[in-house]
Amino acid sequence: MLTFDRIQAQLRASAHQNYEAVAASPFTCFFNPDDSSPWSNYAIPDLPVTGDLAGTLTVLVDTFRNRDRLPRFEFIEEFAPDLAPALTAFGFSEEMRALLMVCVPATYQPAHPIPDVTVATLTAEEPLHTIQEFLTVQRRSFGADDASLVSVAEAEQFRRRFQTTQIVAASVDEQIVSAGCLLPAHAGVTEIAGVATLHAFRRQGIATRLVAHAVQTAFDQGLEAVFLTAGSAEAGRVYEGVGFRTLGSGLAYSLAAAH
Repeated sequence: MLTFDRIQAQLRASAHQNYEAVAASPFTCFFNPDDSSPWSNYAIPDLPVTGDLAGTLTVLVDTFRNRDRLPRFEFIEEFAPDLAPALTAFGFSEEMRALLMVCVPATYQPAHPIPDVTVATLTAEEPLHTIQEFLTVQRRSFGADDASLVSVAEAEQFRRRFQTTQIVAASVDEQIVSAGCLLPAHAGVTEIAGVATLHAFRRQGIATRLVAHAVQTAFDQGLEAVFLTAGSAEAGRVYEGVGFRTLGSGLAYSLAAAH
């Protein structure tokens, strides 16, 4: 049975593989020395926390600020239901509330092929220009169409830091137009993250096709469940078509510099 404990455990295990971990019991802080963006630096609860957390949070905030990072949490609400109120009381603000969705072999629905669209899991041996193209698709999909190209140095850095992350790309005419990551598995569970499609290629079923490929890859590797967080009900409907079902909520909280 897939429980919130198992999902939160995968999130911790994956972060341990990719980032520097600093204990701040009952939390662990994860820092990306290569990237100061909030999405690459965050804390995760080690257990369902209760009680007065003011002292612990003060230490944790100092730990983030000593590294010039925004104090930030990512966690599953149902795993630690008392954490969000404690963070709010301390001065943190809710930054994201996403649908936590899960797919298992019994619910999985393969996506129909799309003419002229190919989907593949890329390997660690891919040339750097392919990694650049993959990362640029993510950058432009989450930002502006004219966002700068990812540099060779950034691509090298990504490949070195995220060696255990599998990347999946959908291409049209040999051009990557949609991208996503299959994060390191833990105890039979993995996460799909960073699903992004260029604006000109949205609403064509390409993201659905990519996610279905990633899920099938996970199940072919013997995993029991795949989860993801959907930022909106509209995105959730895309994933429902592949067999994902809403299980709970993924939260992100951050603390403004003034606090």
